[in-house]
Amino acid sequence: MQQYTDLPWLDTRLEKLKLYLEEVKSNLAHLEPQYKILRPRSQDVERLFEYAKPRIDDFKSSFQSLEPRSRILRSIFQKLLVFGLTVLLIVSWTIFLRRGASSSANTPETDNSPTNATLGFQQVYALALPERLDRVQPLLDAANATNINVTVLDAVRDKQIPQENWPKGWSDNKAKKDGELGCLMSHVRTWKKMIAENIESALIIESDADWDLRIKEVMQGVASASKRLVDWPFEAPQRPGIFPYGDKWDIIWIGHCGSFNRDNHRIYSFNDKSVPPEEHEYTFSSKPNDDQHRPGTRSVYPIAYNVCSTAYAISRAGAIKLEKEFQEGSDNIDLRLSEICRVNQALTCLGVWPQVITAAITQTNIDHPPGEIVTGGDTVTEWSPGPALQYSARLNAEKVFRGFPMEKWEPHWESTWAMKNETWSQVDFEEAKILEAKAEAEAEEQREKNRFWTWYNGKYAGTRSFG
Repeated sequence: MQQYTDLPWLDTRLEKLKLYLEEVKSNLAHLEPQYKILRPRSQDVERLFEYAKPRIDDFKSSFQSLEPRSRILRSIFQKLLVFGLTVLLIVSWTIFLRRGASSSANTPETDNSPTNATLGFQQVYALALPERLDRVQPLLDAANATNINVTVLDAVRDKQIPQENWPKGWSDNKAKKDGELGCLMSHVRTWKKMIAENIESALIIESDADWDLRIKEVMQGVASASKRLVDWPFEAPQRPGIFPYGDKWDIIWIGHCGSFNRDNHRIYSFNDKSVPPEEHEYTFSSKPNDDQHRPGTRSVYPIAYNVCSTAYAISRAGAIKLEKEFQEGSDNIDLRLSEICRVNQALTCLGVWPQVITAAITQTNIDHPPGEIVTGGDTVTEWSPGPALQYSARLNAEKVFRGFPMEKWEPHWESTWAMKNETWSQVDFEEAKILEAKAEAEAEEQREKNRFWTWYNGKYAGTRSFG
């Protein structure tokens, strides 16, 4: 192993290294001031940020001054938004309900007043043979003149009805006439339609029906009377779809050829200026006794007898009862219906006197035995308005279309009831007749004066005139 005994060279090297380190230290000492000069530059940047903060804070007062205004605007906006959403919800819900009411055939009319387009019933059906347009057109003219919506349903002939669909016992009726079976089954088919389509109430009329131009005014009285009779003692209604006429009726017979009331039941009368005088009343059967019906009034009552099916209202509950009853029987529609109303205590049937709707009198060139129903396909040659009507809707339809006032309508009689504004329940029957005769005499006296002054003014034109 080599040994070094002489190390002067090492000392020399160490001395040089020491000098080198001192030089490095000196250099570091020289660089330190430069570092100290550079370092504050980064700190200056931080100071710039710190300097910027107060400038932003300077805006806080401005923002604070605007804050109450923004709060008010935000509050107004929120209220408008809530109001707009509420209105939108209400409108949407209303449209939804209306669409639902119009699209569903099972929903009764919301406007069920007797003055609406269906007289307070859900539907008005007219039964007519398809080819008898000569009957249907005047009927539709009368409906248009009085703003009534009528749905025409096709009636059927005897030969169109299979024997297995006849009422039981019909074939045993040796006195039946042509057309009676078709007429009966046309009504029964309408009842079945009401049941299937959930029609709460309907007015069913025949194609020759006629009525007074003031029928809506009249039906308001019928509705009020019916409600007082069938809703006694005024319980809460269960079928609101037919509420205008009460809640517990099955048949309201408003168009017939004769009717009278049950002696042991209540009768309700109301004042009606469209009621015909005695000489213009129409019946070939019976009517209420004079001591039960006062002149100038129309009466509603539970029927003891009724004839002719010119027009009657029926509820859905009544249609269900009658459809079962008519599964057997041999009489024609009106006699069978009258018998059921008389015998079946579960059926509530009301009559109206004088009748509101009557049948127009027609003469046709169809050859048929007297008393039988006309079922041919030829046209009517002559017709007269329905009797017991002062202002026939058929007769005056054209005048209404042309805008003529009531003074220009063509009446069947000139007089109107003098006691139309009185309470008839407080007026004696004989006294009412005297007052009516007195009123007619006064009206005739006034007409004589008018005729005299018409002549006088014509003779002495320009000297004097009277309105």
